[in-house]
Amino acid sequence: MAIMKGAKMKLINGCIATLAGLSLSAGVWAEESSRILVEQELMAVANDLIQSAELDITARKSADVQGAMIDNQARLGISSRKWLDSEIALFEHKYGYRPTELFFTSDVITILVNEENPIGGVTIDELELIFGCHDQPEQMQWNKILGEEYQTIKPVAVENELAKHLNFAKLVECESPQSSLTQYYPEREQLIEAIADDKNLMGYTVYAELESGVRRLDIINRNGERFDLNKETILSGRYPLSNVYYLYLNLPPNRNYLTDAEKYFVGLTLGEEGQETIAEHGFISLPPEAIHRNRVRLSLDAPIVYGGYK
Repeated sequence: MAIMKGAKMKLINGCIATLAGLSLSAGVWAEESSRILVEQELMAVANDLIQSAELDITARKSADVQGAMIDNQARLGISSRKWLDSEIALFEHKYGYRPTELFFTSDVITILVNEENPIGGVTIDELELIFGCHDQPEQMQWNKILGEEYQTIKPVAVENELAKHLNFAKLVECESPQSSLTQYYPEREQLIEAIADDKNLMGYTVYAELESGVRRLDIINRNGERFDLNKETILSGRYPLSNVYYLYLNLPPNRNYLTDAEKYFVGLTLGEEGQETIAEHGFISLPPEAIHRNRVRLSLDAPIVYGGYK
């Protein structure tokens, strides 16, 4: 992806983490600079971030951030899909440089069981059987996973928690005539308490600090590969129940300033600013390794190789 050089490099190196002090020429950008394109599940958090920063920019829902940016409909976009080589080629042919890609946040679902439950991991196919939608859902026994006699698995979750987590929602949210056996709790705290009190419960919920009485399960993908949940497996794209979101920018290498919106959203990828708002919407903050990768992309730091980041 793009590494900014020349006058812009000197400018960004002078402002490092906050990207403060950049001058904005009045009337330089047309309507495409007044919006940021985001996928549906990020609309709420994008609007809250824009409101908190009092930015003169509008969040627009887009199912194809890459195509819209190629068509110059916006110069900022957030997407869970990485650009295809063909899309990068189209962009570079039109503008003469590549789009800049920065880690922005992640959407993560974790599977929880009682801390005394001996199970270590669960496959995607087993999750579909336990939590998925079926014409005639059947209870699954623990012995199908543990290989020993155990009681019936009781699937549980938090009501309406997946509004911003659309990929996993496709697996577990049912339309008539299908249904699931999942029991829903109004609040996350009630879910955690229930799992901590009953060894037969298995629940899904958005990522958060691990509470006492429960533990996370490893997830086994359809290739038989097993992954525990940590920020490295999440941001590398290897944890099966996560989506990585990237901030994409159309930044000409010879431009010597950033707009207010560019300064703000780039700043979100370099430190703690805005992370509380992002967490409130069920997304996770960036670990130091991802922030460092972003700074390298902006030529603010020298590169250090971290295994697995893509």
